[in-house]
Amino acid sequence: MIETKSDFGGNRQLPYFKANLRLWSETEPLAPVVRGSRRQWTDADVKGQLIPAKGRVRARIAPRHYASSEDIKCDNIGDIVPVLSQWLDDIESGAPPIMTLAKTGKIEAFLWVAIFGYGEVATPDISAELDKRAKQAGVRILLENYTIGDEETGNPAKSFFGFATG
Repeated sequence: MIETKSDFGGNRQLPYFKANLRLWSETEPLAPVVRGSRRQWTDADVKGQLIPAKGRVRARIAPRHYASSEDIKCDNIGDIVPVLSQWLDDIESGAPPIMTLAKTGKIEAFLWVAIFGYGEVATPDISAELDKRAKQAGVRILLENYTIGDEETGNPAKSFFGFATG
């Protein structure tokens, strides 16, 4: 189990990560995809309809269809790769047809992972095999490590996988 030192009075906090699946589409309504999934979904926006204000974000019109699954939270950074692999298993199984829609370009599918904690936590390596599976499924993977900031921008370190090359 990974443990990091806190910058605040010597307290210790384990790093953790959150992961979810995010879908976008210019033309394909996502309600059938969301309904066909065994996952829980927290956001589902319909292109052209009002998105209510949320926190500090003002109300606005959805520029495209969007859906976000409920976050999975895990206290073991070493579980990132198995969690991503399980997500890809679900996507490849075809229920709902996310892989088919993503491979045909009707939707964009992102597996988003965010790493949090005090002190610097190394971003886990994603194997070439997992990257290849994501590409074949038409799914992109984004790892955002909020424990490591970009020196120029201060934004979290980002690693992208599953993008087709060439």
